[in-house]
Amino acid sequence: MMARMANKSAKKEENPVAVNKKAYHDFELVEKFEAGLELRGSEVKSLRAASADLTGSYARMQDGQCWLVGAKIAL
Repeated sequence: MMARMANKSAKKEENPVAVNKKAYHDFELVEKFEAGLELRGSEVKSLRAASADLTGSYARMQDGQCWLVGAKIAL
């Protein structure tokens, strides 16, 4: 029974919280990169409730770090 619960939680982590579907339509995506975000406070609860909007957002490299710009995460 524990193995089944472990598989269920691992499967849940694989699904993205938000996807910018318009980017696939408006742009030719040549490469894909997967990255994690450090979330603090209310952002975690909002993303778990699927309250994120990636429309018009993009990633910017600055000083060796990748920044997500223009994303909207409810408080």
